[in-house]
Amino acid sequence: MCRILAFHTKDKLNQDIVKAFFSSAEMDPLSKIYGRHDDGWGFVVFLKGNSWKKVYYRSPEPAFEDKVGQTILTSIKGDEMIGIIHARKTSKKFLVGLNHNHPYHLRSSVFDLYFAHNGSVNRKVFGENGKKPYTDSYLILEKIGQKIESGLLPFDSLNEVIKEIGQYSSSLNSGLISFSESKGPTLYVVNYFNQDKIKENTEYYVMYRLGDYVFSSTLLYYLKRSDVEKIKVGSPIEI
Repeated sequence: MCRILAFHTKDKLNQDIVKAFFSSAEMDPLSKIYGRHDDGWGFVVFLKGNSWKKVYYRSPEPAFEDKVGQTILTSIKGDEMIGIIHARKTSKKFLVGLNHNHPYHLRSSVFDLYFAHNGSVNRKVFGENGKKPYTDSYLILEKIGQKIESGLLPFDSLNEVIKEIGQYSSSLNSGLISFSESKGPTLYVVNYFNQDKIKENTEYYVMYRLGDYVFSSTLLYYLKRSDVEKIKVGSPIEI
C-alpha cells in the first residue's frame, strides 16, 4: 500500500502539506503492516505560465531520503499547477526500481495519461496480461488506455475500470491526469476500497480534501487539521 497527494492549485505548493507527505512516507502510524513507504516515489506536475510545462520525476530512493527530488518538487511554481505525488510500498519486491515507480505514463489516442494508485488487485482480472512483469497499477492504466482507444473519454474510462475491477481489489485509491494539447491537463481522483478485502483499519484507506489538495489519510494525521472533507467513496471526481 502507498500514499498519494494530488492537487490543482496556484502559485506554489503548500509546504505544510508537502511536509506531511514526506512524514507519511517515512513513518505511517495508521499502518499496522507497512510502517513506512520506502520503495521509491515520484511525481508529475503540470505548471502554467505562458504555456503548459511538465515536470516528471521518479526515483527508486525513499521520498524522505531523496534530497534531489525534494528540492525539485518544492521549487516548482506556476500560475496554475496540477499534479500527483506518490510514495510506494510494495509487497512484491521483484517489481521495484525506477521503472516501477508511480506515476506511470501511457499515451492513448490524443491523451497523455499519468496514473498513481494505492492498493492491490487480483491479477486474474487482467487475463493473460496479468502474467506480464508489470505492477497491477500499470495494468490498471493499460485498461484505462484501452477504453480511451475504444472511444471513451478519460473520466468515463477511469469510471468504467473502477466498476469492472473494484470487487477484485483491496483499494483503488488513485489519481489520473489526462493531458491533451487542446485541453491541457485535467486531474481526476478516486477514493475506492473494498471493505471485505482491506487488511488495515478503514481509516487507512480514507482520502481527504483540503482546499486544492486531496491526500491519503496519513497526511491528515500529521497536518492535524479539522477543516477537511472526506472524499466520497465510489466514482471519480475532477479536482
